[in-house]
Amino acid sequence: SADFAVNNMAAYEVYLGGLQYFLGFNYQSAERAFRSALTLAPDFHMARYRLAQVQVASGDTEAGLATLHAIPADAPLTHRERAYVDGAKAMFERDASRARQIYEGLLSELPFDVEAHTLLAQSYDVAFEDEAAAAELKRLLEQEPQNDYLWSYLGETYLRLGDYQQARQALDRYLQLQPRDPYGFTIVGQLEQLTGKPEQAAAQFKHALELEPGFVPARLALAQTEALLQNWSEAQRLLAAMVDDSNVVAAYRIDAAFALSGLRRAEGHFASAAELLHRLEPELRKESIREAMALSERGLAQAELGRYDEAERLINLATSRSPGVPTRYLFARGTLMLMRGDAARARVVASEIRNLPVLGDNPQDAAIVREATLKAATYLEGLADLYAGDAARSADVLARAVALPGYQYSIYNLGLARALLAAGKPAQALKLARAAASERDAGDLRLDLELDRSRAILLEAEILEQLGQPDGAKARARDFLRRWQGADPQQQDRLRAERLEKTSRRGANEV
Repeated sequence: SADFAVNNMAAYEVYLGGLQYFLGFNYQSAERAFRSALTLAPDFHMARYRLAQVQVASGDTEAGLATLHAIPADAPLTHRERAYVDGAKAMFERDASRARQIYEGLLSELPFDVEAHTLLAQSYDVAFEDEAAAAELKRLLEQEPQNDYLWSYLGETYLRLGDYQQARQALDRYLQLQPRDPYGFTIVGQLEQLTGKPEQAAAQFKHALELEPGFVPARLALAQTEALLQNWSEAQRLLAAMVDDSNVVAAYRIDAAFALSGLRRAEGHFASAAELLHRLEPELRKESIREAMALSERGLAQAELGRYDEAERLINLATSRSPGVPTRYLFARGTLMLMRGDAARARVVASEIRNLPVLGDNPQDAAIVREATLKAATYLEGLADLYAGDAARSADVLARAVALPGYQYSIYNLGLARALLAAGKPAQALKLARAAASERDAGDLRLDLELDRSRAILLEAEILEQLGQPDGAKARARDFLRRWQGADPQQQDRLRAERLEKTSRRGANEV
């Protein structure tokens, strides 16, 4: 490796510059640098490996894999370099188990290889094994306590683990080493948000942008926090600017598009939400990981507009392109069947979900997937009962769905609340509707789920009307209409809210 660097000094200097750009999230400059290094030295395969890393980080998994496959099997790489390349192929293909085997094998031979330790931690990341990732980073920091990147990585990992004290300590060390780095303040902002201080979080993100105007992670984080603070117009302005900014790499433009689409759907703007994701279809295809999710969300938006055939086409396409177990996309298909009033076909879809094969080497991952499939299938079965007119049975089945382990989506509480209301239990329904309207995970805002929260507000209004509380019903109907004011005047949710607002007002006047 040293001989190659000496004999290709110009290419190696450009390559080192590319590494600095990469670590600073300046992916466009990093890509230019690595391509320049390859122009100067076409056999510089480690520059090709770094280029692939940049392409994947930018959101183009397809290109990253193609770049790695351009490295010949007989390329004159060291054993260490070949392990990096093979490990990257496994990582980009989301095969965390194989990547882990490669990096562990390399570390058995080279126990002090800093990059191999870091890549092993990343493989734990991909497999959602945050405790193992943190342990690996701590071992590495004993070897390299001055490595600022590792401190930031450890801080982020502790954030995911919910260990905020350890996260703050790691981030303090990072900022001691890099006191003017915008990324450090961006992570500190995430910490403030996770500890219930969104205003302080916004201040940290704004400070990061003062240090580096246009710093993309801070721009995205600030937009999401504005949404959390209910400053939706500002959040949408910031997100739209990112989606339209050609200088923002595709991965972040896609992040912004999903968040913006979620907010638009939460306001009843289904056509513009679908169009937004359709516009990024080429970038989504290249990234590959979130293409199916975008197709599914576009399909459900089309269903909201009554375009059921187009919705079914998009959702079927999403199911065929699922990067893993297609629970999410079959769930979308079941939801579409219910929107069409076809409870029988929704039950068929629920059965498909229940019988999905759960594969994988990690029993813990398989258990999580199995929990998700059972919860989703039970929910669809309960809602099918409600659509078929059996409210009492629906409430029982949906209560089981809510009680099952797994991620507690707002839509589960919302469905149970509807069933309880139909079964003549409005007081119980009100508690669940309020939970569905307000529950949020500050560490995972899921703006794509904001539509469910909007509809929970409307359901609250309907429940309050049934409980004989016209003022409360009117207030919640107005809250919903403030969100839905730009929706199609004939959209059913808007019509229901307007009826509630007028009926409640008239009832209060009569009293």
